[in-house]
Amino acid sequence: PSTSRSALERAMTFTTQLSHYEPDTRRRVTYLRARADDDPPAYAGSTQTLETVIHDARASSHTLDESAFALVPFPTALNNEDFYSERVVSDYYAEMQDLLKKHTGATHAKIFHHQVRCAEKSDASVAKDGSFDTSTSVQGYAHGIHTDSSGPHAETLWRHFVQGEPAECRSGRFVYINAWRNISSSPIEQDHLAVLDERSLVKPDDYVHVDLKGVGYDVLQYGLSSRNAGRHRWFYFPKMVRDEVLLFKQYDSDCSKSGRCCFHTAVRDPTARADAPPRESIEVRAILFFANHEGPNTCPVLPAEEGATDDGCDEARAREGATKLAGACTFVKSNAMYRAMVQKHMKADYETGGALAVIRKFADDEQGTLGLKSASAETKERAAELAFGAGLATRDVDEIFCGPSAAVLFLQSLQQSRLAAAMAGCAIGALVAGRLSQS
Repeated sequence: PSTSRSALERAMTFTTQLSHYEPDTRRRVTYLRARADDDPPAYAGSTQTLETVIHDARASSHTLDESAFALVPFPTALNNEDFYSERVVSDYYAEMQDLLKKHTGATHAKIFHHQVRCAEKSDASVAKDGSFDTSTSVQGYAHGIHTDSSGPHAETLWRHFVQGEPAECRSGRFVYINAWRNISSSPIEQDHLAVLDERSLVKPDDYVHVDLKGVGYDVLQYGLSSRNAGRHRWFYFPKMVRDEVLLFKQYDSDCSKSGRCCFHTAVRDPTARADAPPRESIEVRAILFFANHEGPNTCPVLPAEEGATDDGCDEARAREGATKLAGACTFVKSNAMYRAMVQKHMKADYETGGALAVIRKFADDEQGTLGLKSASAETKERAAELAFGAGLATRDVDEIFCGPSAAVLFLQSLQQSRLAAAMAGCAIGALVAGRLSQS
């Protein structure tokens, strides 16, 4: 039996080639948008492609707090077609909140973005100025070792989303996490998601800072150095099925854990059959709050709130909210799926109150994505008026409702893709999804 098991493990392990950064003293800068005159120059540095063994994770034990990833059995009520529809927001988010809280012990879970991936259904595009389209609904696979975030970026996200959570979430511990699932009825055979066991890293030597700059956002991520590649242990879960979820961390504020930030990449399997079906997957991103954390506080210390009162207007907060409202309207206008959702659920508001009524709905910020959820009614109204008066948000709202019908937009959305999920766009998408899920 031991010989048979060993042979099986070897059969499920394969070797592929992965590109690593060669270490130097410079910070990498990558652009997914046109570079402005005052932007730093792009810098990729030198890379080294190395043969890398991808081990069968089913043959060993891995936990979130040790390896930074774990496989969890968790069925879903959605079928394949549902994952290309509004049911992701209306039903799947609730399923994932349940999973994340039960598996991790988090007291609260804020899901703010999801991404469907399928190479055959992707329609990625590049603008004339070189910018990548990041506002469509289906992306191809993310080949290239990376993390989605970093300590500074994750703390920025936490500061943003904690505003919409109970006060108890402002201390304790937080985790930025991904939940990744096969959405096809067939097991995954090609373009697997490979994850790096964080215990095999040399810290901080192996981390390369990468500034990713897209349309409307800058994100600090980590790339992987080639310096200690011989020590690294890469894993994948063969034949993943729809009733399994791969959880992996983007950042954990608790530095006592060995697993805090998971490098990952899509990988080609040279042993896969030539006619393997294309991978179809969904990843959900969330911030987990651990208000019951035992031990010292590991969350950033928030400054005392200034300017806001129960019955007054915080002008600075209103102006910041107005800027985000304008961005939200622009994002919705450019995304067929969200345009269809807004048309469906806010048509009556637009017909009776025009663009201002829709902007006011957004300003309610029930999901806490614009920093207005806990603001006074006067601050929200002022933010809506500023966004309306600036004109851009108004024009975008009018275009949302004067363009193609919701049915046409929904059909278009099934054929669209995202190339690189912008966190600003992610947050705005969460705003719309959250607002509509309350309708």
